[in-house]
Amino acid sequence: MPVPMSGLRRHLQPIFSPAALARVRAWRMLCLVSLALCWALAPVGDAAAVGAADDRPSQRDVLAGPVEARVIRVRDGDTLVVRARIWVGQEIVIHARIAGIDAPELRARCPRERALAERARDFVTAMVGGRPVWLVDIRNGKYAGRVLAGIRTEDGSDLARALLDAGLARPYRGGRRQPWCDLQP
Repeated sequence: MPVPMSGLRRHLQPIFSPAALARVRAWRMLCLVSLALCWALAPVGDAAAVGAADDRPSQRDVLAGPVEARVIRVRDGDTLVVRARIWVGQEIVIHARIAGIDAPELRARCPRERALAERARDFVTAMVGGRPVWLVDIRNGKYAGRVLAGIRTEDGSDLARALLDAGLARPYRGGRRQPWCDLQP
């Protein structure tokens, strides 16, 4: 036996008809596709405008800082995982690569590079030692989830300069990285 409809259900029934639901689904799909296209195409236009004159990011693509961050771990000689406070009550955990240098990789091609990479990682770990660091001139890295930044220690030391002075990194301005295995000990 069918249940009698209340007054409210009787008025709402046309809204939930199969035809109405199909229109809502089509509209929702159109909105999602439009948003996806806007999201996918926006960086292309922005990147073309930024990179047209040169490869340096525009001023609006660089956050001057300083942004205080707590080091969660030192990933390798030129990359730290940090928790940065970006706004009141807002913190992010992100990989911060030290801008302007190239340090040897832990996934090395030879034992010499591996040994240098471990020394560089240990050197940075000793410099930051659980104390806060400050990120400056922050910009997007070429990989998602990573930023490039100048990193200063609590006493104001520049990590890039310290690594260069210790012989554990080389200057890097983009392009093809030089191999570490070809160096003489």
